[in-house]
Amino acid sequence: MSLKQQLISGFFWTYLQQFSTQLINFSISIVLARLLLPEDFGTMGLIYIFITIGHVLIDGGLTLSLIRTIEADEEDFSTVFFTNIGVSVFVYLLAYVAAPYIAHFYNLEMLIAIIRIFALTFIISAFSSVQSAILSKKMQFKIQMLIAIPSIIASGIVGITLAFFNFGVWSLVWASLTQNGIGTLQLWFYNDWRPKWVFNKIKFLKHLHFGYKLIITGVFDAIFVNIYPIFIGKTFSIKEVGFYTQAEGLKQLPISNVAGALSKVTMPLFSKIQNDNLKLKEAYHRITQLVLFVITPILIFMSVLANPLLLFLYSAKWIFAAPYLKILCFAGILPTINGYNINLLNAKGKSDSILKIEILNKLFLVAMILIFYKYGIYALVWTKLISTIFSYLLNSYFCGKEINTSLLDQIISIIPVLSLSFLSGFVVQTIYLALNSYPIPLFLKLLVPTIIGISVYYGLILIFKRQLIEELKLVINSK
Repeated sequence: MSLKQQLISGFFWTYLQQFSTQLINFSISIVLARLLLPEDFGTMGLIYIFITIGHVLIDGGLTLSLIRTIEADEEDFSTVFFTNIGVSVFVYLLAYVAAPYIAHFYNLEMLIAIIRIFALTFIISAFSSVQSAILSKKMQFKIQMLIAIPSIIASGIVGITLAFFNFGVWSLVWASLTQNGIGTLQLWFYNDWRPKWVFNKIKFLKHLHFGYKLIITGVFDAIFVNIYPIFIGKTFSIKEVGFYTQAEGLKQLPISNVAGALSKVTMPLFSKIQNDNLKLKEAYHRITQLVLFVITPILIFMSVLANPLLLFLYSAKWIFAAPYLKILCFAGILPTINGYNINLLNAKGKSDSILKIEILNKLFLVAMILIFYKYGIYALVWTKLISTIFSYLLNSYFCGKEINTSLLDQIISIIPVLSLSFLSGFVVQTIYLALNSYPIPLFLKLLVPTIIGISVYYGLILIFKRQLIEELKLVINSK
C-alpha cells in the first residue's frame, strides 16, 4: 500500500472512529447538560488540569517514542509498559495526597473524594497505552474504532442513569471511569501483544531521551490549556467555569472529528517519510489545506449562531455560554494546524524544538493573561485568540525550517480558504439577523442560514479552490 493510500485509509477509519464516538458523545452531552447544572460541569473543569498532567506523566512521551521507533522490538514494548505502570501508581498516590490541598485552593471540600476516585484512570490508562501505541504503529485504526464505540456507549449509559437519579457531578466521574476501563479491556482483547518480564535499561534511557522533552512539553500544555478554568474558578465562579468548559467542548467537537483524526494518522505517516523532505512538505501542505477547508467554515458558522445553537441544544440555562463560544470558535481555527506542525517535528525527532516552542508559547500566554484579566472575564477569554495566532506563527516557523518552507509561504497558502470561510460566515450572519425578527421556530433560524452558508461556501470553493473538493472526494471514496 502506497503512502497516499495509507494516509487515505488511515484517515477514513480514524475519521469514522472520531465521527462515531463524537456523535454518540455529543448526544450524551446534550442529555447530561439538560439533566445536570453548569456547576457540575464547572466542578469537573477545576480538576482537568491535574488529571491531564497525570496522564502526560504516564504515557505522554515514551509511547510516542515507540511509535516513531522503526525497529521497536519486544524489549522496547515491555520496558515502556512496566515503566508506565510504575509511574501510574506513583502519580495516583501523589494525587491522593494532593487532593485536600487542591480542595482547599478552591474552597470546595467535595473535590477531595472526586480527585481520589477520578485519578484511578491513571492506573487504568497505564495498562492501555502500549497496546494503543502498537495499533497506531501498525495503522490499525479500524480496530481502534471498534474499541472506542462500545466504550463511549457504556460510559453514556452510566452517566445518564446516574444523572437521572440526581448524582450530580459524580455522574461525570463514573462515566469517565467506565469509558477508560472498558476501553482498556477491549485493547487487551483485540491486541495479541502481551508484556514479557523484561526491562532493558538501555532502551528505557533511549525512549526517555526522546520522550522526556515531550513529557515536559505535555505538562506545560496541560497547565496552560486548562489555565482558563483554573483562573475563572478561582477569580470568578464555578458556574462560569461550567459555561466556559461547555462552550470549549462544543467548539472542540468539529476539531476532534477532523483535525483529531488526521493528527492521529499523520504521526506514524510522517515518521515513515521523516527523511524525505519533499514528501513531507507535500503531505503537510495537503493536510493543512484539507483540514482548514472543512474546519474553518464550521467554526465560523458556530460562532455566528452561538445563541440559537446553545438554546436549541442545551436549553436556556446555558445561554450565558454563548459569548465564550463566539470567541473560542475563532480561537480554534489555527490550532488545528499547530497539531500537524508538532507531529512533523516529532517525526523528525525535534523534541528540543517542540520544547522551545511550548515554553515561548506559554510565556506569551501568561503575559496576555496578566495584562488582560483585570478587564473582566471576556477580555480574559479573548487572550486565547491572541495566543493562538502567536502560537501558529511560532510553530509554523520552526516547522518550515524542517521542510524548507518560509513562514510567509505558509501564511499565503491558507489565506484563500480563510477568506472564503469568513465571507460565507458573513452571509450566515446576515440571514440569521433577518430571520430573527420573525416568530419562526428556533431550529429554522439555525437550519436556513446554515444551508445557505454551506451553499455559498461550496460555490466559492468550487470557483477558487476546486482541488480541495477533489481531494476530499478521494478521502470519502477511499473505502
